Amino acid sequence: MKNNQISVHYLNIPSKVVKLDVKKFMLNVSAELNLDHLSLDIFIIKNKQMIPLNRKTFNHNYPTDIITLNFSDNSVIEAQIYISIQQIYKQAAKSKWSRQNELKFVLVHGLLHLMGYVDDTEDNKKKMWAKQLELMEKVP
Repeated sequence: MKNNQISVHYLNIPSKVVKLDVKKFMLNVSAELNLDHLSLDIFIIKNKQMIPLNRKTFNHNYPTDIITLNFSDNSVIEAQIYISIQQIYKQAAKSKWSRQNELKFVLVHGLLHLMGYVDDTEDNKKKMWAKQLELMEKVP
């Protein structure tokens, strides 16, 4: 049995707006990745909450789709993931994916960052995105 704890918090957003069981999806992804001892708090927020967080964290004064704050040590992956639902909807419209698939893509992206994946170069970005797509195919 995996010792994974995932909590999902909807800040000023009704949970029914997000048509994905985020907790179940992330538990399934973490199982596919054989992750144990995972403790995640996932916050679904709006741009008005994301902008100050992005400014404080990265000194960027604009919304972003995801911010992952890693508090892990060697034995436990512990983190907070913040997702702007407005950015997810915007990106879904642009990419022609469903909102649920865009949300899944971004959630997996955050989890992969916690595992050490980086997207700082085009080559690393391609590898990371390939892994994201692979996991989306494997996990319902």
